[in-house]
Formats: sequence, structure tokens, C-alpha cells
Amino acid sequence: MLLYEGRLRIVQGSDAVEGDGTIKARWLPQTKIAFIIPSIVFGFGRFDECTVELVDRGWSCKGTIESRGYGGLRGIVDRAEGGVRSGGGPSGVRVAEVRAHVPNFLRIRGEPLARPNGNGWYNGRRRVEVAPWRLTLDELESKPGEALKETGGIALTHALACQRIDSAAFAPDEVDEFIELLDTVLSFCAGLWTGGTLATGHDATGALVWEHWRLPWLSSYEQRRTWFPSYYVENVFETIVPAFAKASADPVVKRVLRTCLHWYLEANACHAGLEGSIVMALTALELLAWDELVNRGTTTPDSFDHEAAFSKIRRYLTAKGIPFATVPTELLAVDAFAKTEGCADGVEVLTRIRNRTVHPPKGSFKDFPFPVLEQAWRYAICLVERSILAEVGYKGHMTERLGWTDIVI
Repeated sequence: MLLYEGRLRIVQGSDAVEGDGTIKARWLPQTKIAFIIPSIVFGFGRFDECTVELVDRGWSCKGTIESRGYGGLRGIVDRAEGGVRSGGGPSGVRVAEVRAHVPNFLRIRGEPLARPNGNGWYNGRRRVEVAPWRLTLDELESKPGEALKETGGIALTHALACQRIDSAAFAPDEVDEFIELLDTVLSFCAGLWTGGTLATGHDATGALVWEHWRLPWLSSYEQRRTWFPSYYVENVFETIVPAFAKASADPVVKRVLRTCLHWYLEANACHAGLEGSIVMALTALELLAWDELVNRGTTTPDSFDHEAAFSKIRRYLTAKGIPFATVPTELLAVDAFAKTEGCADGVEVLTRIRNRTVHPPKGSFKDFPFPVLEQAWRYAICLVERSILAEVGYKGHMTERLGWTDIVI
């Protein structure tokens, strides 16, 4: 996706070079914003940080030189800096609305939207208010999700727009924290990394007055299961966003939730295999247990460290009202394994698998049967989903992945 074409000036310390070039958003194999100046070959700069100046626009951003040679001077824009911003800051630009696209999100059922060709309508809009912001999330009518199922990759499936509830103009930076929150919520709902990309700011007439080359962490599309009952149940999205916003007002809880989201998404992808994914899911559960029992409770750090993993996870689940005392009836292989191994419940089975994976015994090693691993993985993911929902105080529908049924928590 072409973002800029024109004069580029690359600066490293007191050295600088300039030429005609382009900046593009590249989605695969890794999402990044890349620049190239084809006319500049050998002889400039280090493979190190630099400043990228867009001469024609008067903008600049941080970047890194990755290669130089007959293919030109190439590098990437630092995604930690969020790309380039026009306006804002000293220029004092203000906007009435910030818009962005969301890749690889779920189908949503909501308010009716007219099709672009005027031929009918479809249910594709959700609205949420989290003071002082009003969020509108629209599913794109082009249905890129259908192509994603065939090819994978990344496609822009939804558009979001953020305005103030009172319709007042605002500095674009003011909405940064809210959009970062949406990255977390959207990713948790989709079961993969997604969020608001390539943001733009618009004045009251709709004219473009600000631009931010924003790329959050993005996952290539996969058919992943998720707790979110996206298509058939109303008001789930309208409930989960304010719930996350309220919980994230505490900076420690916000950091814990974001870290747990990382472990949850990686475990849900199962790219590390079933055993590795169970390890990651339990990492999330132990972090949540630490925050509940140590940070907000009376357990000392030393006592927590010396307590058996299944014991502290049990205490955490009990505090959050999440059932675990018996192995769920859908987990027949896990139940049989628990009885054979002398485990009291499914939580102990999970920690037994984790411990044998991370600390294999000396001598002979017994592989876990696949049905046990697959069911234990689903159970671990289910406990993490239930735990995150409990952390934010969510009350409503969810798809419970043990029996793939809709339940109300």
C-alpha cells in the first residue's frame, strides 16, 4: 500500500542524503512500513537508526536503515513511533473525528448500513460510548473475510471512527489511549492480533487534516476459535469495550491484561504446539493469580513462589467465581488422565502437563496422548478467557469452547 511518493531525506547524525523514493505499508510476510530510495546505492550510512524526512510534506519520523546497494537505500519506519504524523503538536491541528481500518476482524451483526451501490442494506454497524468517546465500528460490505478464508493473509475488514460524545473538536493525540485500548479489546474478541491501522483525522466537513501511519501488531488470518459470539448475540461488543476501559483505568491492571492478552493469543494460535500453548496459557493464569493474590491480596511473594502452581491457580479461580472443581464432562480424555495420574481436577492436569513439558524427568519420558493434550489445551484457553472476562467484570454471553455452546456468565 503506497503511503508516500516523492523526495526523501535520510539523516544519520551530521550526515544526510536525499533522493526520490517511496514509503509503503507491507503486510506480508511481516507487517511493516518500508522506505526505499532506488538512486542511492553504496556509500551512505550505517545499518542503524535514522530520521526519515518527507521533504514534499515537511514531515519526519524515526526509522532504521536495513540495506544499501544496487537495490537502493532501504529501511523501515519505526513502528514503535507509530509512523508519521502530520499536524498535531506545535501546529495545533484539531479534528472532529479520527478514523482507522481494522484488519481480519470478525463478522458483526448490528445496525443496518446501506450498500455502496444503493442495492439494499446489511447489518454491520456497532456503536459504543466510553466517555468522552463515541466509537462506531462498521463491517465493510466488500466482505474481504470470504477471501481471507481461502487465502489467509491480511485484509481490511472493518472501519472504525472515534468522535467526542459532545461533538467538540480535539487534538488527535487525545484519542491515542482509547485506540490503544481498542487494539486490546478487538484482539481479544477476534482471538488474533488486530487493531486500528493507518489512522486519519478529519475536520467537521470531513476533510483530511491529519494522518498517522499507525500499525499495531497484526496477525495473518487464521480460522481461530474465540469466546466472542460475534454474529448471533447482540450487545456483546457494546458491553466488553466499556468493561475493558473501566478495568484499564488502573495502570497495573491495564499492563496485566495486555500481557495476558499476549499469552492468550499466542496460545490460541497453537503455533508452539499443544504443549507449548498450554505452557503459555498457564503463564497467563499465574500472572493473573499473582496480581490477585499478591498485588491485591495478602499472600507474600515468597509464599506465592513456593506454592504449587495448581494451588494458586485454584485460589485465583475461586476468588473470581470460575468453576473448576470437577473435570468438565466434555473432557473425557482429561478426566481419565486425572484418575490415572491421581490429579484432583483439570487444573492439576494442566500443571502436570506444563511441568513435564518444561522440566522433563530424567531417564524415560512418557508422551501425552493427543486427546489429552488437545482437550487440555482447550480447557486452558477456556480458563484464560473466563479469567480475563472476570477481570474486567464482563457479564453477558460467551461461546464456551469446551462444548462450543453459548453460555451466560
